[in-house]
Amino acid sequence: MRTWLAIPLLLLLLATLTSLEANAVRVYLRAQPVAKPGYTNPLIRIDVVVDPDGQPVQSGEIIVAYPDTGLKVLEVKPGGLWGSHPLVARNESGRGRVVLVAAKPGEAAREPGVALSILFEVVGDKSYTVRLLEARFADSDGDDLPVMLVNTSCTVTVTKTVATKTVTKTTTVTRRVTLTKTVTLPPVTVTSVRTSVTTVTLPAKTTTIVKSVTVTVPGGRSITVTITAFRLRTVTRTTTTTVSVGAGGKPATIVKTRTVVKTRIVERVPPWSYAMAAIAIISLAALAYLYLRTRMTPSPPR
Repeated sequence: MRTWLAIPLLLLLLATLTSLEANAVRVYLRAQPVAKPGYTNPLIRIDVVVDPDGQPVQSGEIIVAYPDTGLKVLEVKPGGLWGSHPLVARNESGRGRVVLVAAKPGEAAREPGVALSILFEVVGDKSYTVRLLEARFADSDGDDLPVMLVNTSCTVTVTKTVATKTVTKTTTVTRRVTLTKTVTLPPVTVTSVRTSVTTVTLPAKTTTIVKSVTVTVPGGRSITVTITAFRLRTVTRTTTTTVSVGAGGKPATIVKTRTVVKTRIVERVPPWSYAMAAIAIISLAALAYLYLRTRMTPSPPR
């Protein structure tokens, strides 16, 4: 009998809990990245979203924990759940916690909205978890409302992006290249040949050679025999210039030849002339001897 009595009690308790859960204020976290100029690190906004689920939410207290080694709080503000002019009793951040105590003036909030908005700057390079530690809400009479925490944590993971740097290195290689260019000139056709010959004959130079032999005899007399010879030298210089004229009237070849011809003509006295001179000298010497002998021989007395 006791077992059968326990079953209806359990069913009644379960129905009561289900009813309370269905009418509880639902709270969850929502995260979204934010782009804001002037920041090089990533920015992320964490919102505490409240769904009254028909409950009259007039005021509330929210506590959020975060790792201050990797996340830096830039902004904490109440959300639209509290209206355009919320009544903020406490708004604190630091040492890894954010605390907001706020109320909505006028009528209580019955529609879903953001109760708390936190802007974080990610200064670390690891994974960081933001946790909803506490969320309490009350109606206009100050009575606590049932709260169901749907999502109490949000993890922020930082992924490093390795930038690929392309380095372009320009290497200048200087090479010495020897280019050989063969130029073939067209053949030159010789159309005419002009040859000029100039002959210059220098005046003849005459040299007179005089040879004399003198014989002195006693009595102061002398006999002189003179032999005269002539030498005649003629020098001839010849200059030859040869010019070959190619096509177009331009000289193709110029050849200069200079020829010097020396002609030496010597007119000598024939050898027999010297013999005759010797005979004459001997004859004169004999006559001189006979003459002297005659003068030195005494004449006979008369």
